[in-house]
Order: sequence, then C-alpha cells, then structure tokens
Amino acid sequence: MASIIKTVIVMEGKMKTIRVAAAVICDDMDNPSRIFATAKGYGEFKGQWEFPGGKIEAGEAAEEALVREIREELDTEIEVGALIHTIEYDYPAFHLSMDCFLAKVTAGSLTLKEAQAARWLTGRELYEVPWLPADISLIRILEKRMAGDVCQSRQKGILKNREKDLTPTLRNSLPYSYTGKT
Repeated sequence: MASIIKTVIVMEGKMKTIRVAAAVICDDMDNPSRIFATAKGYGEFKGQWEFPGGKIEAGEAAEEALVREIREELDTEIEVGALIHTIEYDYPAFHLSMDCFLAKVTAGSLTLKEAQAARWLTGRELYEVPWLPADISLIRILEKRMAGDVCQSRQKGILKNREKDLTPTLRNSLPYSYTGKT
C-alpha cells in the first residue's frame, strides 16, 4: 500500500504560494442566472465543491491557464470573461492565490474527467453544496450578481444549519452573528 506524504515548503518563514485560475462558467456572462460548479474527485478536499480550473504554469497568463485547465478537466472550450475577484486564502499547508473569471462554454459538453460530481446552480442554490473554504468569499460576490434569484432568508437558514461544520475563520465571515448554538 502506497503512502502519501505531504510536504509543506517553507521559505523564510512563509508558506508556499500556489497560484491558480478558476472559471465561473455561467449561462450568461452579462446577467448570470446559473453557474457551473464541481465536487473534487480526489485528495484532502474530496467531495467539497469548487469552481473548475487549476494551477497557473510559469510564463502562462491566468486566462491561458484557465482555457488549458478546462480543456483538460472538462473536455470543453471556454471564452474567458472578466476577472471577478482574486482570492487570497491561507490553508494549513499553503497560501492560495486564485484569480476567478467569468466564463462561458463555446464548444464541448462539460465532461467530468477529474471531478466526482457537477451541478448548475442558481442563486437560490449557491449554499446547498459544501464549498471549499477559499471559494466562500467568491460565493458572496456571485450572489450579488445573481441577486434577482437569491432569497436571503433561505440562504441564512441553510448556513445556520451548517455552521457547526464551518471552521472558526468561516464562521467569522458569515452574514450574521454565530452564537455557537445549533
């Protein structure tokens, strides 16, 4: 049985930074009503939801990396739209710098090659899946873009039902006060 050894590279007291690009694939880049998300199919975060994408290689622009990664992971061609946000997030073993872009499918059928599941989510469904911690701040931005479809009271209720599963950092970023009571 093979064992997996995790290595944390620390340089001058700082964690290794991993630069990635993520595609918020949507039905309409000007007025999105549905976005495409995937559940990781491997690794420490298997089963948690994210936006598809991957590492930016040396000398590669974030947009180029995104086109390449979506072609590799989903057998799909995309048009990369506007940069929505760059997320800076510290996981225990590394710092993530994630450029998040709107995107739309131009060819292909979003075939899962690495993810274990996928869904098109409306604004009302954004909080129905267990997102990776770094993606939570992006969800808040997307819900504003999809505001016509978001029901705030439903969102709050779904989060309250899940707050016991959140890390302290995520609890502090909830759109209401966390009391510790379930």
